[in-house]
Amino acid sequence: MSLNNPDYMDYILNKGKRGPKYKFESLKEGSAVYRILPSFNDQNRRIEAVYYVHWLTGENGKPTKVSCTYGSERYCPICEKHRETKDALNSARATDPSSQNTKRLQEAEDKLRASKTIFYNAVNAANEAVVLQLSSTVSALLEKKIIEAVQQKGFDPLSLSGGVWFRFNKQGKGRDSVTVDFNRVSVKDAEGEIAEKLDKHALPEELVSRLQNEVANIHDAKSMYVNQYTANELADYLRGKALPNKRATGSQAATTQSNQRAEASAEDDVPFETTGTSTANTSAKADTSAVAGGSGVKTAADYAAEAERFRKLLNQNR
Repeated sequence: MSLNNPDYMDYILNKGKRGPKYKFESLKEGSAVYRILPSFNDQNRRIEAVYYVHWLTGENGKPTKVSCTYGSERYCPICEKHRETKDALNSARATDPSSQNTKRLQEAEDKLRASKTIFYNAVNAANEAVVLQLSSTVSALLEKKIIEAVQQKGFDPLSLSGGVWFRFNKQGKGRDSVTVDFNRVSVKDAEGEIAEKLDKHALPEELVSRLQNEVANIHDAKSMYVNQYTANELADYLRGKALPNKRATGSQAATTQSNQRAEASAEDDVPFETTGTSTANTSAKADTSAVAGGSGVKTAADYAAEAERFRKLLNQNR
């Protein structure tokens, strides 16, 4: 006898199976259209969430997004180590730009750099609710079009009933590789002439009815797979200690790492000046300064050894 699965069977059959709760998307080469969704939270009307993150290696050997601690503790060991590595890289480039040491320093500098990550709740062309990641450059372009719609064209571009689809066109890499515009469709006017109008085709009613309960809480770091650690824990990581498993890493992080890092441009690096350190973070700062030796004065050999150690540490997943 055949029987369709009751609703509760999905929960029983999938018990213990872990996977990303939300679908994450970032821009790829070519064009893509999205509807940007409004906030459904009366207490927080912001439509975007901004995170400053480092890509590190988790306890399970997979890449994981880690929140920069400068915003919460006014000090970040990873940022400080990035600054030291960047200074060493500049010196190495000046003396021997093609050396193996320079290449190692470049790789370490890339891995230690923080990125500004911006998330939006959106609907893709397949009418799926997704979390859309944009760089700060593209986010600014999107905001300009939103302002244009409201102030110049007189409509709410994020309205569920009358909003507009946005077209993102990505060609190549770099800060100017993406353009953002309203999507447009060709229609015939009353005289049979072809004209273009803004694409405001409606979202499916069934999707609209469940969006409020299905969109991600983009302002919750855990939901966005951004692990949060203390400065002391990040200092321990730089000494070679594994990051504690906080369950915000896994297949989703691994599959989207390359897209997210490619999307970030130089402009999206963390704009923090982390030279100031509170008393509470003095021990963490002292710990990280001891990573490459206790003398306080680093030689070229010290930098080379440190770059190689960071390269191995940050590439355990390869």
